[in-house]
Amino acid sequence: MGVRGLTTFIAKNASKYLDPHELHDCNLVIDGDSLCSQLYKQIDHGKSAFGGNYDEFYRHVVEFFNLLKQCNVVPYVLLDGGYEMRKMKTTRERLRSRIGVIKYIVPLESYFVLPLMMREVFVNALKNCHVKLYRCLFEADNEIAILARKLNCPVLSYDSDFYIFDGQYIPFVTITPKIYKKTITSKSSYEVEIIPKKQKGQKNVRRKGKKVTIEVEDNDESCSQKTGAPTYNYLDCSIYTIQNLTDGVLENDMLPLFAIMLGNDFISRKWFSKFYRNVRKRKVNKKKNLSPQQKRIHTLLNWLQHESLISAIKKILECVKQYQRPRLWYQIRTAMNGYRLEKSKSFEYFGFKEEVIEQEDIHNICDLTVDEIMALECENESEQEEEEECEDDESENEASEAEEEKLENSDQEDGFETKKSEEEDFVEKVESEEEEVVAVEVYQRKNFEFPEWFLNLYHSGCTPRFPVDLIRNHRYINYPQVEDFSANDSNLIAYPILNMLYSLLHTPNIPSLFYYTRIVKQVRYEIKKLDGIFPEITDFDPNEKKSVRFIHRIFERSFANYDEIFKIIMTEIPEQYQLYILAVIYWIKRSSSTDSNFLKSVIISLIVMNIIDKKCEKMHRDAGMFQKKYEKHLRELKEKATIASEESLKDTSIKSIIKNMTKQEALLCMESLVNNFEISAKFIRKHADFNRRIVHTYAELQAVIYNLSTVNVVLNYPFENIKIENFFNGLFLYNIYSSLKSRNNSLEYIKFHLFKHSTALFVIFNKIFDICLKALPYLSKETINNNENLQRVPKKPKVKKPKNPKPIIANDCANESTENEEFIDMNNQFSQLLKNFE
Repeated sequence: MGVRGLTTFIAKNASKYLDPHELHDCNLVIDGDSLCSQLYKQIDHGKSAFGGNYDEFYRHVVEFFNLLKQCNVVPYVLLDGGYEMRKMKTTRERLRSRIGVIKYIVPLESYFVLPLMMREVFVNALKNCHVKLYRCLFEADNEIAILARKLNCPVLSYDSDFYIFDGQYIPFVTITPKIYKKTITSKSSYEVEIIPKKQKGQKNVRRKGKKVTIEVEDNDESCSQKTGAPTYNYLDCSIYTIQNLTDGVLENDMLPLFAIMLGNDFISRKWFSKFYRNVRKRKVNKKKNLSPQQKRIHTLLNWLQHESLISAIKKILECVKQYQRPRLWYQIRTAMNGYRLEKSKSFEYFGFKEEVIEQEDIHNICDLTVDEIMALECENESEQEEEEECEDDESENEASEAEEEKLENSDQEDGFETKKSEEEDFVEKVESEEEEVVAVEVYQRKNFEFPEWFLNLYHSGCTPRFPVDLIRNHRYINYPQVEDFSANDSNLIAYPILNMLYSLLHTPNIPSLFYYTRIVKQVRYEIKKLDGIFPEITDFDPNEKKSVRFIHRIFERSFANYDEIFKIIMTEIPEQYQLYILAVIYWIKRSSSTDSNFLKSVIISLIVMNIIDKKCEKMHRDAGMFQKKYEKHLRELKEKATIASEESLKDTSIKSIIKNMTKQEALLCMESLVNNFEISAKFIRKHADFNRRIVHTYAELQAVIYNLSTVNVVLNYPFENIKIENFFNGLFLYNIYSSLKSRNNSLEYIKFHLFKHSTALFVIFNKIFDICLKALPYLSKETINNNENLQRVPKKPKVKKPKNPKPIIANDCANESTENEEFIDMNNQFSQLLKNFE
């Protein structure tokens, strides 16, 4: 949700509001979506324009949770769910803003876009690390705060809402990702005799002193090892508690109102424009280095410390017209209740026993009606006089307020302004219809029950978050990837798969789907009202295991021989690659911009990230580090390497070839491939070289994988699900495709350059490639590339002409070197031909 400007306010006053902290030997509740995005930013380095480097991100997440494990920290990760209907206006604004950012994004720029399947990779990493997780049905902030209070442990996030929740909060940016070791101090007692100093003229005799017992702390690590003193690992960070902000300034119950007044996703700050004009103070306006929002924070803190909760609410309601007060009060109390909920579903999900906790006073206040609040007397009548004084400056403040509003609106739109009049009539109509039903749907949601079989999959993180929107809100928010804006959105080719999923979730009565997506060539979005392309599905049983027939129905619309395709793939392709190969075949068939080189590139990526990486354990993605580590070893391997013949592996299965592959083969092949994991230097010099159409085509592949994987989960895993981190690195795929496209004979390049040190890898490539060609008969080896089967014609050596050529005479050339003899002979032959011609 977020409280606008509060993170910046705390950061500028970190010494006042944040305390040093050692994170170790405790529970830790983690805001999964916040941590996920922050970890991805750390490894991006300007690569998000290529669509997502999921393998690097997966490793980075695993490394982070290994750090927590070394510090004996037990994490509990909570993930966000679907979009709440009351936040649809905010959701639409974020969609428009993302479209604007994506249109202009280029490599190595400051723009940053989170890739489509980032959260799914994050979940896969958590499961690999055996971390407990829980996906909430909707926004997770309240659930995170409640669970942390019940476990009496900190929250790790980077969301300003946790400055308002009553609990301990560790901002992610304060964590140093380095393990520190510390010795637990032990006190030793020593008896020391204090002898008085020798006086002048006193003889050298034994002087009696006073015996004193002294306690000394032993902090020396080497000494602790000798004495066996215990040590512990910890992560250095900063921690915040609500007392840091309220101590001596506000009551704890005032903070939710403070957050609401600053503005969040649920209440527009326009409700409070008149209020801010009435309470504005000149000394705050004169602060030149503060943004408009920072000025509001100072204003509110100064104003609220002189008010009680009831008097503050009453004065806020007085700033709006009487008929608007019930609606505003409803929104305020709903938001305030959200900050003080006590019931936790995740607490029970993780196996803890729920305890009954008494409700706080804030809930009693929120039970009051508008008339009851307005009937209450203000406790601080003196503040009314101060307000009257400030009203004299209203005209001046109105101008400054208008200027601030303009500035903030431009900030929120990220420089991409869109006028309401530009929206299409259909969009306006649908949005108005939404606003009318929001209140009804919010009420209905309280009584809405999701199917039990779906909740079991959803809470455990097996499905993405968007199925909740499909079931509850009948909406699909298609946040665009990095795409070519002159083409349709990348999710369009996956719509039949999405529609199958929607039909399965709503069988037997399938309502219309509201589909949010961008408009071609414009920084705008549209809302399409779509009806199902599949007939009503009445035979879906969620308890049926490995139900393949519904996936068959997706492919039968595009492939006449789909039965044969499934049979070949399920018999010849290893289980962990089967669904991915199906997704690739579907993508190649449905996309209008694919060619054989796209097919080859994804097969090469499969081999590199599933076979080579696993044979070599953690493979370096940096070419310089790779050469530094393996240079000598690679030289020795090349001298001893023996290459097997293709015939010997022709009848061997892919599984057997992979099993018998050696680490040496993998290392030798990686040497010629590792450069493709780096951004080309040309992007530093010239951004025009960035081919957005290539990235768009791979974005279509991601959309197919995203939707097909979700259908696979709902159907109880008829195939082993796709782990995208084992197949997709956007930068690698971009570079490989660009390299293949520039070759006259790409198959020859793959065989004699990329896999020249491993016949086994090329045989695997060829087998998978041939299987895909059987499913795509129009892509034959003869028509894939214009020059695919052409033999390379050796280039004639260039003969450098001398700068001052001299006439060649046979006698003068008699004593020339052997290099010139061949040339002389050619000259004599040419002279003889001329004579014969004459």
